[in-house]
Amino acid sequence: MKLKLVNAPTYISKEFRLKKGEVVEVEDKKVAERMLETGLFEEVKEKSKK
Repeated sequence: MKLKLVNAPTYISKEFRLKKGEVVEVEDKKVAERMLETGLFEEVKEKSKK
């Protein structure tokens, strides 16, 4: 799942060091859901490539 940091200037954790607007690929679904619950991230939808 791809997540984009939108509601904080930076996000630092054990695994990630992100600045606002950066997109990160999260393999573990539980971790991704926990990150979404913080309200700091939004899910990035895949755009279909033509």
